[in-house]
Amino acid sequence: MATGGHAVRPPRRPSSPALLAGEGTLVGCAVAGLVALIRRRTKDPVLETVIVLLTPYAAYIPAEAVHASGVTSVVVAGCCWEAGRTGSPTPASGFSCTRSTAPSCSSWRASSSV
Repeated sequence: MATGGHAVRPPRRPSSPALLAGEGTLVGCAVAGLVALIRRRTKDPVLETVIVLLTPYAAYIPAEAVHASGVTSVVVAGCCWEAGRTGSPTPASGFSCTRSTAPSCSSWRASSSV
């Protein structure tokens, strides 16, 4: 709709970095919770891989839709998911074993200790 030749736009909401990060954090935690519920019910390693690959998109898109920080949302979703899965944040090495990679973990540990 136009009035006087100018488009009518909704008012812009204030967007401070703290507000964007806070909202991104909330979206990321919500997505991590949903992903955790879904992954508890699946036993298929291929489906688990697909879920893990889609999780960042599932966190980014809703955050951007509400004009929050999509990047913060993705990082928080990953951290929340990892902390919930292992009971602690990701190890400093950045490597952790899951049940689907357990056979390769023992090989990796054996080759890295040489």
